Amino acid sequence: MKYLNKILFISIKRLIAYYLTLFLAGAIASIILFKFVKTPSPFSSWSWSVTWTCIGSIGTVGVLFF
Repeated sequence: MKYLNKILFISIKRLIAYYLTLFLAGAIASIILFKFVKTPSPFSSWSWSVTWTCIGSIGTVGVLFF
């Protein structure tokens, strides 16, 4: 049981770091796109962050199960 908790704790820490990195990457990508594409609304940059987060969650599920 102690071993399982250790693995779980490490994977949760890794998951949090993964999501933060991914969200930052999404935010940076959206800011760059916002600067170059010059979209009229800030919602498009927010949707980019959401898209990156979704990609990351799919990747996370893949990492956890395979």
